[in-house]
Amino acid sequence: MPICGDGGIDSAYSLFLVLSCGASLGMGGKLFAACKDSPAEEVEPGKKLYQAMASPELVKKYARAFHRYDSKTFIPEGKSNLLEIGALCEDFLSEFEATLKRVFERIGVRTIPEAHERLWSGGMRARFADNRATRIGA
Repeated sequence: MPICGDGGIDSAYSLFLVLSCGASLGMGGKLFAACKDSPAEEVEPGKKLYQAMASPELVKKYARAFHRYDSKTFIPEGKSNLLEIGALCEDFLSEFEATLKRVFERIGVRTIPEAHERLWSGGMRARFADNRATRIGA
């Protein structure tokens, strides 16, 4: 059964974690919203407004779309953020792919199934930390 890692993916490493833990894909809306050519609204020079799908702001703005949920139990979950406008989407994807490949290399796996196997067998114990700024949008 396909599994989707939804939310919190803010780097190639966080996508690797989601994939290695068993997900088939990960949602990276915030990553793409910061791209120059994304449809996110530029609200001030050099910044775009990112509104996660169930952010309180969007729930209020599109209340009719959320009417089917029980207002007593529905809890808006997403966050809205101002994002620095980065690279064009094509450039972002190219660098993100290269970074994701580097993460796989640093961990020592070549494929997602290999990452699953190493994780479930207890063979994956290293944690990679990369605090360097990326060139994306720089």
